[in-house]
Amino acid sequence: MKEKTETREGWVWPIDDVSCWKYMMSHPDLPSLVSSHVPNKKVCVQAGGNMGYYVKQYAELFENVYTFEPDPINFYCLNQNIQHENVFKYQACLGYDRSLVNLKIKTLNRGKNYVNGVGKIPTLRIDDLNLTTCDLIHLDIEGFEFFALQGAVNTIKNCKPVVALEFFNKCATRFNYTINDLEKLLSTLDYKLLKTYEEERIYVPKSYN
Repeated sequence: MKEKTETREGWVWPIDDVSCWKYMMSHPDLPSLVSSHVPNKKVCVQAGGNMGYYVKQYAELFENVYTFEPDPINFYCLNQNIQHENVFKYQACLGYDRSLVNLKIKTLNRGKNYVNGVGKIPTLRIDDLNLTTCDLIHLDIEGFEFFALQGAVNTIKNCKPVVALEFFNKCATRFNYTINDLEKLLSTLDYKLLKTYEEERIYVPKSYN
C-alpha cells in the first residue's frame, strides 16, 4: 500500500486522490461544529474513517473514538496517520445486514467510495460494539447511512447520542430510500432535526435542550 500513497502536509494520502483532499482542507472545522452540539464527550462512533483527518480531531475531543473504513488504501493511510491510543479502527463497513460487500472505488475522490454488491468486506452493526455509553454517531458513508442507523437502534435507544449524517438525494436513491424514510426511522426513536451544515444534518433526542 505504501507505494500507492504520498505525504501531503504531514498526512499520508492516496496519490490518486484529489477531491477528497480538497474537501477536507476546505471543511477543516466540521468535527468541532458537530461536537458543539454534544454535551458529553466520552464516546464517538465515526464512519467513514477515510484517511483520518476528521478522526484525529474527534480523538482530541472525545475520550474514545470507534472508526470504520473499509477501503484498504484508505485504511492503510488511516493507520499511518492515526496512532492515538483512544482510537479503535475497524476495516469494515457499517450497516444492518452482517454480510460481505464490495466497494465501488472512486480513485479521484476516495471519500466517495460506496457499497456496491457482494464482495469480501465485512459489514458490522454499531450495536455489535455493545456500547454502554455513546455520545455521538457521525456517519458519512455515501448513502449507507440509513442501514447503519438500522444497525444502531439499540445503541440509540440506550445511549441517546447526537446523530450526525451526511445526506445527498443521489446517494439515497442509489439504495432506494428517501430523506422521509430516514427521518421516519429517527422519529420512531424520538429524534428531531436540530441543525444543518451544508449536507450535514444533526439530529438529537426530542428532549434535547
